[in-house]
Amino acid sequence: MAKTIGLIGLGRMGGAIAANLLAAGHPVVGCDVARKRVRELEALGGEGAASAEEAAARSDVLMLSVPGDADVERALLGPGGALPGLRQGQVVADFSTVLPATSRRMAEALSEAGAFYLDAPISGNRRITRERGGTLMAGGEERAFRKIRPILRKITRRQFYMGASGRGALTKLVVNTVSELNRTALAEGLTFGTMGGIDGGLLLEVLASGSAYSKQIDHKGGRMLKSDFKDPEATTEMCVKDAEHMLRAGREVGAPLPLTALRCQLYQAATRMGHHGDDPASIIALYQTLAGEKKTPPQKRPAQKRRS
Repeated sequence: MAKTIGLIGLGRMGGAIAANLLAAGHPVVGCDVARKRVRELEALGGEGAASAEEAAARSDVLMLSVPGDADVERALLGPGGALPGLRQGQVVADFSTVLPATSRRMAEALSEAGAFYLDAPISGNRRITRERGGTLMAGGEERAFRKIRPILRKITRRQFYMGASGRGALTKLVVNTVSELNRTALAEGLTFGTMGGIDGGLLLEVLASGSAYSKQIDHKGGRMLKSDFKDPEATTEMCVKDAEHMLRAGREVGAPLPLTALRCQLYQAATRMGHHGDDPASIIALYQTLAGEKKTPPQKRPAQKRRS
């Protein structure tokens, strides 16, 4: 019989995870601060819970996908939180992007109650998660990871055990460090080229064909060229939060992050321009503003020679 999954947080990522679990045959009991999201879960065949404590008590495995550190602490340890509803040996998998120190604190608190906490963030946006294409990085007790890995395989493409509590959270910050620097470099390069008159679509093809390639070209290149910043997979404001987490974790482990410090300032500037709730592709709007209005007229895209 399929295990019942409790799910706290039914937003962008949580909603996609819930849909995948239901499609895989797992009963899902979910809760969210927004009643609308609970109704959406019920429409898919899941069941609503009035609190995180109820979701924990009615499930075999508990999962979380909430915005930040304070939300994780509130969902697990606050009034109506999951802790009183957890049973001996129950596994809690937290998909949220939080500080490693927060993960270690949650693991210690749940351990005292006889439960297991895994910091298990997922690399991938809402669309990738819907397609079960994300990469999961887990920290915590390895036996707990192995116990629920068959379930994790139903919602992600790859799963890595990274070691002790906090290592999954740290790995996610490392992944985001590289990914978000790639996105920022893409915005800088596209602005550089288009200001010089190069056709943006052609430039994306060139970038995608060689050593400059990153997945950000596929995910954000088109959005940047079209200034399509609405219906975001994540937001610029969330990128600022992530950068601040990276800098804090970097100080904790003694790692220099000068590029991330600069990126944080760039994204803060983009939020002050009004892009706080927009897709992070909106970082190119900051570059375009810095470049000013004067642009070299785009050159006509050269015709491709036919191969004989």
